[in-house]
Amino acid sequence: MNNYNPDGSPVHGDYVQSNFRNKHDLEKYSPPKSNDPHDRLPTLYEVLNRKTQTPVDLWSFYVYMKDSQSAIDYLDFWLDVIQHLNLCKSYVKGLKTTLTANYRQRNATNVASAIPRKTPPNNGSFVSPFGANDIGNNSRESVGSQKHKSISSSVLLDMIMTENLLEDEDNNRLSSFLKGEATLRTSDPNVNQRIEELKRHSQSIGLNMGASNSNLSVFETQPENREINRISTIKPEMLETFIKEEMDSAQLKNDSPRPENLFVTRADLRSSSRKILYTYFMEAAEKRLFIPEYIIKNIRHNLETEGRDDPEVFEEAKEYVFKAMENEAFPGFLLSNAISNITVTSHLVRLIFGFFFLFVGFWVGYTLIFLNWNPKPVRAVVVIPFFIGTYLLITSIYNIDPVLSIFGYGESKATHSGLIKLKEPFVRRLLLKRGLWVLLLTSVIAAVLSIIFALVPGKRL
Repeated sequence: MNNYNPDGSPVHGDYVQSNFRNKHDLEKYSPPKSNDPHDRLPTLYEVLNRKTQTPVDLWSFYVYMKDSQSAIDYLDFWLDVIQHLNLCKSYVKGLKTTLTANYRQRNATNVASAIPRKTPPNNGSFVSPFGANDIGNNSRESVGSQKHKSISSSVLLDMIMTENLLEDEDNNRLSSFLKGEATLRTSDPNVNQRIEELKRHSQSIGLNMGASNSNLSVFETQPENREINRISTIKPEMLETFIKEEMDSAQLKNDSPRPENLFVTRADLRSSSRKILYTYFMEAAEKRLFIPEYIIKNIRHNLETEGRDDPEVFEEAKEYVFKAMENEAFPGFLLSNAISNITVTSHLVRLIFGFFFLFVGFWVGYTLIFLNWNPKPVRAVVVIPFFIGTYLLITSIYNIDPVLSIFGYGESKATHSGLIKLKEPFVRRLLLKRGLWVLLLTSVIAAVLSIIFALVPGKRL
């Protein structure tokens, strides 16, 4: 997983090439999940789904992929696909919520209309010159037609809810619905007639919008023993048309403005899927991913030719990117964030200053020996440079700072202060144990060196 940008890897703090500039942006983009305690190191799936806490949280992994791996485009793609999935869920959930509200309102209206009303008697004060009987017949026919349509719509709504076509939690059923593979079976001719009306209206709307995917029908019916029942394929555009008709009907009845943007539209899904296509899979894409060509061809075929926008379009690429991050990037992330609590820069600084203080310790020790400074308390001063030098060298070798571990902190590039609170329970316990071991080892080595140079007899040269 390499970064092929001509300008190379951006320095820390420059987020021009990434989708997120800080932790709060990422939290808005990906809602937090439940943080269940783990008695082990986390998996990549748990990190990506925000089931972990600092220092192995999603934002820390995001910064690691950007600064250490220079492969932020792969993680950006994975997050964009998850966002597209959430958008699809919101679309289906919006359809379901709006249809349910309309269904309840329709039932309430039917109950209210069923209450008998008293009609004032006609005292003969007015007679229509156009024929009262004709007007009454036309009115009754219109009312009867509307009532017939209303009953058919109610039955259709009840079937949609009973069959649970608008399932937004099951990803397979979600994709099946968005692909237009959801079906209803009914023998009610009135419901079938209502479905046919929605089919025609949906197709006319699609033509007026200039849809490029004209080869895809909005609705299909498959006869299966026509005298008994018929299988009808329900597609999302048909339900959008149904909702628009219901809203228009409610506007006419209530004489109120029609509400807009009540839910995510299918156009939003197409826009989201096209954005992913143009960002990661086109030849001149800004963040083109270097994945097998057959995967890219399948995605472009499904989007450009088949006109699909369901989450399954990106599933193969998503799995490929996930495995690449899991095998190539995630082990290094755990090593730097869960096993260690110092950064690469800190490692180099500690290494350099550790050798310097050890040199000072040896220089002071040999100087006191060859100057024949016999008072042992004076010669014991070498314990200071020996301890500091040993501490810095051992912490650079093990990549862990005992003092930070004891106080529950670690060095990190994910924060402006350079320090991060260890909130993941297992990681905190692990770093505390390793920190105590490093502190013990440092103390033993420093004590041995100090005792040797303090007790060796002096000899002036």
